[in-house]
Amino acid sequence: VDTDGLVDGDALTAITLTPSGSDVTTEGKITPSEATTTNGIANYNVTYAAGTLTITAVAATVTTAPTALELTYSGSAQALVNAGEPNNGTMYYQMTTNNEQPTSTDGFTGDIPTAINAGTYYVWYYAKATDTNHSDSEISTTGIEVTIAKKALTITAKAQTISYGSDITTGVDQVDTDGLVDGDALTAITL
Repeated sequence: VDTDGLVDGDALTAITLTPSGSDVTTEGKITPSEATTTNGIANYNVTYAAGTLTITAVAATVTTAPTALELTYSGSAQALVNAGEPNNGTMYYQMTTNNEQPTSTDGFTGDIPTAINAGTYYVWYYAKATDTNHSDSEISTTGIEVTIAKKALTITAKAQTISYGSDITTGVDQVDTDGLVDGDALTAITL
């Protein structure tokens, strides 16, 4: 608090400062009142002048980062990570197949990314602000590496008996498979 007019030896000992609000603003006011001085405020003709109040947004934060799931190819879409936990925001995610941090939040959604095929994926995240008093957090600097492992598949040729000089019977019906996921089928094989 700045003062103008106090006599030598007198000092401001207390004052009440009241903000005009608590939401983000560049046009707020701080109103002073109820001042007291060492020698008594009654000795002064007090004029209170409001000060300017600027309230800036606070960034939403990620309090618990998402974590990778251990996955094996199943033929169906699988969530790649466990959800993260934000403070003053909502978690947003994006999946890439390379380990390069996205340069903007375009393409991020509130849905946990999924993938079907075996391979390596990277999940990026940030906390998106849920109100005007908060700003979005930064995009994670490191992608969460998630691997969907290949499912084991055993292909066994069926026994055949042929005469000398004859060719074996070929085709997918001449083998047994163990490990194909529902909805998947062997379409060709060389015997």
